[in-house]
Amino acid sequence: MSKRNNGLVATLFAQNDLLWSLAACFMVLTALLITVIETKKQTEKTSDEVSAGNISVYAFWQDGIDLDIDLHLSSPSGDHVYFAKLSGKIWNLLRDDLGKANDPGPRNFENAYARGLPAGDYIVNIHAYRGAPDKYPVEVEGEVIITANPAAGKGSQKIVKQKVTLYRTGEEVTLVRFTIDGKGEVVPGSVNHIFKSLLR
Repeated sequence: MSKRNNGLVATLFAQNDLLWSLAACFMVLTALLITVIETKKQTEKTSDEVSAGNISVYAFWQDGIDLDIDLHLSSPSGDHVYFAKLSGKIWNLLRDDLGKANDPGPRNFENAYARGLPAGDYIVNIHAYRGAPDKYPVEVEGEVIITANPAAGKGSQKIVKQKVTLYRTGEEVTLVRFTIDGKGEVVPGSVNHIFKSLLR
Protein backbone atom coordinates (compact mmCIF):
# COMPACT_ATOMS: atom_id res chain seq x y z
CA MET A 1 0.00 0.00 0.00
CA SER A 2 1.36 3.40 -0.92
CA LYS A 3 2.18 6.09 1.55
CA ARG A 4 -0.63 8.14 0.04
CA ASN A 5 -3.16 5.37 0.68
CA ASN A 6 -1.79 4.88 4.21
CA GLY A 7 -2.32 8.60 4.87
CA LEU A 8 -5.86 8.44 3.48
CA VAL A 9 -6.75 5.44 5.65
CA ALA A 10 -5.28 7.15 8.74
CA THR A 11 -7.28 10.30 7.98
CA LEU A 12 -10.50 8.29 7.59
CA PHE A 13 -9.87 6.49 10.90
CA ALA A 14 -9.23 9.84 12.61
CA GLN A 15 -12.44 11.32 11.18
CA ASN A 16 -14.42 8.25 12.25
CA ASP A 17 -12.95 8.48 15.75
CA LEU A 18 -13.89 12.16 15.92
CA LEU A 19 -17.43 11.49 14.71
CA TRP A 20 -17.93 8.63 17.18
CA SER A 21 -16.54 10.79 20.00
CA LEU A 22 -18.92 13.63 19.12
CA ALA A 23 -21.85 11.20 18.93
CA ALA A 24 -20.94 9.76 22.34
CA CYS A 25 -20.71 13.28 23.85
CA PHE A 26 -24.11 14.16 22.35
CA MET A 27 -25.69 11.01 23.85
CA VAL A 28 -24.19 11.74 27.28
CA LEU A 29 -25.42 15.36 27.19
CA THR A 30 -28.89 14.22 26.10
CA ALA A 31 -29.04 11.72 28.97
CA LEU A 32 -27.92 14.39 31.46
CA LEU A 33 -30.51 16.86 30.16
CA ILE A 34 -33.30 14.28 30.47
CA THR A 35 -32.17 13.52 34.03
CA VAL A 36 -32.19 17.22 34.99
CA ILE A 37 -35.68 17.74 33.52
CA GLU A 38 -37.08 14.69 35.32
CA THR A 39 -35.44 15.76 38.60
CA LYS A 40 -36.96 19.25 38.27
CA LYS A 41 -40.42 17.79 37.60
CA GLN A 42 -40.10 15.51 40.63
CA THR A 43 -38.93 18.43 42.82
CA GLU A 44 -41.89 20.57 41.73
CA LYS A 45 -44.28 17.69 42.45
CA THR A 46 -42.70 17.08 45.86
CA SER A 47 -42.84 20.79 46.77
CA ASP A 48 -46.57 20.80 46.00
CA GLU A 49 -47.12 17.76 48.18
CA VAL A 50 -45.10 19.00 51.17
CA SER A 51 -46.14 22.67 51.13
CA ALA A 52 -46.39 24.05 54.65
CA GLY A 53 -49.91 25.37 54.07
CA ASN A 54 -52.75 25.84 51.64
CA ILE A 55 -51.67 29.43 50.99
CA SER A 56 -48.02 30.48 50.98
CA VAL A 57 -47.05 34.16 51.23
CA TYR A 58 -43.54 35.56 50.74
CA ALA A 59 -42.10 39.08 50.87
CA PHE A 60 -38.50 39.84 49.90
CA TRP A 61 -36.61 43.15 49.98
CA GLN A 62 -33.02 44.19 49.45
CA ASP A 63 -30.59 42.04 51.41
CA GLY A 64 -28.31 43.63 53.98
CA ILE A 65 -30.25 46.86 54.57
CA ASP A 66 -31.64 47.70 57.99
CA LEU A 67 -35.34 48.00 57.17
CA ASP A 68 -38.11 46.25 59.08
CA ILE A 69 -40.82 45.35 56.57
CA ASP A 70 -43.87 43.43 57.80
CA LEU A 71 -46.55 41.19 56.37
CA HIS A 72 -50.13 41.75 57.56
CA LEU A 73 -52.70 39.07 56.75
CA SER A 74 -56.47 38.92 57.08
CA SER A 75 -58.68 35.83 56.81
CA PRO A 76 -62.42 35.61 55.98
CA SER A 77 -63.26 35.90 59.69
CA GLY A 78 -61.35 39.20 59.86
CA ASP A 79 -58.62 37.66 62.01
CA HIS A 80 -55.49 39.86 61.64
CA VAL A 81 -52.08 38.12 61.84
CA TYR A 82 -48.82 40.12 61.95
CA PHE A 83 -45.67 40.47 64.10
CA ALA A 84 -47.62 41.13 67.33
CA LYS A 85 -49.99 38.20 66.71
CA LEU A 86 -48.05 35.47 64.94
CA SER A 87 -50.90 32.99 64.55
CA GLY A 88 -54.64 32.88 64.18
CA LYS A 89 -57.21 30.30 63.22
CA ILE A 90 -56.09 30.36 59.56
CA TRP A 91 -52.82 32.29 59.22
CA ASN A 92 -49.37 31.68 60.74
CA LEU A 93 -46.51 34.18 60.33
CA LEU A 94 -43.40 31.99 60.32
CA ARG A 95 -40.66 34.59 59.91
CA ASP A 96 -40.79 38.15 61.26
CA ASP A 97 -37.70 39.80 59.75
CA LEU A 98 -36.48 42.85 61.68
CA GLY A 99 -33.87 43.98 59.16
CA LYS A 100 -30.45 43.72 60.79
CA ALA A 101 -31.78 43.45 64.35
CA ASN A 102 -31.33 39.96 65.85
CA ASP A 103 -30.56 38.58 62.39
CA PRO A 104 -27.38 36.55 61.82
CA GLY A 105 -27.67 36.70 58.00
CA PRO A 106 -28.13 39.42 55.39
CA ARG A 107 -31.26 37.92 53.75
CA ASN A 108 -34.39 40.05 54.21
CA PHE A 109 -37.72 38.23 53.85
CA GLU A 110 -40.91 37.27 55.65
CA ASN A 111 -43.19 34.32 55.02
CA ALA A 112 -46.57 33.11 56.21
CA TYR A 113 -48.86 30.16 55.60
CA ALA A 114 -52.59 29.51 55.83
CA ARG A 115 -54.11 26.30 57.14
CA GLY A 116 -57.18 25.43 55.11
CA LEU A 117 -59.09 27.42 52.51
CA PRO A 118 -62.34 28.58 54.13
CA ALA A 119 -64.62 30.56 51.86
CA GLY A 120 -64.41 34.33 52.03
CA ASP A 121 -62.15 37.33 51.48
CA TYR A 122 -58.37 37.35 52.06
CA ILE A 123 -56.05 40.36 52.28
CA VAL A 124 -52.24 40.43 52.16
CA ASN A 125 -50.64 43.78 53.03
CA ILE A 126 -47.03 44.96 53.28
CA HIS A 127 -46.05 47.59 55.84
CA ALA A 128 -42.85 49.59 56.38
CA TYR A 129 -42.52 49.33 60.16
CA ARG A 130 -39.06 50.77 60.84
CA GLY A 131 -36.20 52.31 58.88
CA ALA A 132 -34.11 55.44 58.47
CA PRO A 133 -35.36 57.89 55.80
CA ASP A 134 -32.24 57.35 53.68
CA LYS A 135 -33.13 53.64 53.25
CA TYR A 136 -36.19 54.52 51.18
CA PRO A 137 -37.61 54.01 48.66
CA VAL A 138 -37.47 50.23 48.98
CA GLU A 139 -38.86 47.70 46.53
CA VAL A 140 -40.56 44.65 48.05
CA GLU A 141 -41.36 41.59 45.97
CA GLY A 142 -44.43 39.75 47.17
CA GLU A 143 -45.73 36.35 46.13
CA VAL A 144 -48.91 34.48 47.04
CA ILE A 145 -49.38 30.83 46.04
CA ILE A 146 -52.40 28.61 46.69
CA THR A 147 -51.67 24.90 46.97
CA ALA A 148 -54.70 22.72 46.39
CA ASN A 149 -54.94 19.17 47.64
CA PRO A 150 -52.66 17.08 45.36
CA ALA A 151 -55.01 14.11 45.90
CA ALA A 152 -57.63 16.08 43.99
CA GLY A 153 -55.29 16.24 41.01
CA LYS A 154 -54.66 19.97 41.26
CA GLY A 155 -51.30 21.68 41.67
CA SER A 156 -50.26 25.11 42.87
CA GLN A 157 -51.77 28.33 41.58
CA LYS A 158 -49.78 31.55 41.76
CA ILE A 159 -52.25 34.31 42.69
CA VAL A 160 -49.75 37.15 42.45
CA LYS A 161 -46.05 37.84 42.10
CA GLN A 162 -45.28 41.51 41.92
CA LYS A 163 -43.14 44.31 43.30
CA VAL A 164 -44.43 47.20 45.38
CA THR A 165 -42.50 50.29 46.42
CA LEU A 166 -42.56 51.76 49.92
CA TYR A 167 -41.41 55.38 50.31
CA ARG A 168 -41.45 55.97 54.06
CA THR A 169 -41.79 54.33 57.47
CA GLY A 170 -45.44 53.77 58.33
CA GLU A 171 -46.58 53.26 54.74
CA GLU A 172 -48.89 50.30 54.12
CA VAL A 173 -49.84 48.84 50.74
CA THR A 174 -52.15 46.03 49.68
CA LEU A 175 -50.23 43.38 47.78
CA VAL A 176 -53.37 41.43 46.91
CA ARG A 177 -56.97 40.75 47.84
CA PHE A 178 -58.88 37.69 46.65
CA THR A 179 -61.94 35.58 47.44
CA ILE A 180 -62.08 31.81 47.95
CA ASP A 181 -65.32 29.97 47.15
CA GLY A 182 -66.89 27.00 48.93
CA LYS A 183 -64.78 24.55 46.88
CA GLY A 184 -61.49 26.10 48.00
CA GLU A 185 -60.90 27.82 44.67
CA VAL A 186 -60.23 31.46 43.80
CA VAL A 187 -63.38 33.22 42.61
CA PRO A 188 -62.75 34.39 39.01
CA GLY A 189 -62.27 38.15 38.85
CA SER A 190 -61.82 38.52 42.61
CA VAL A 191 -58.04 39.07 42.56
CA ASN A 192 -57.32 42.79 42.96
CA HIS A 193 -54.95 45.31 44.52
CA ILE A 194 -57.46 47.78 45.94
CA PHE A 195 -55.99 49.17 49.14
CA LYS A 196 -57.60 48.23 52.43
CA SER A 197 -55.70 49.00 55.62
CA LEU A 198 -55.27 46.28 58.22
CA LEU A 199 -53.58 48.62 60.70
CA ARG A 200 -56.63 50.76 61.35
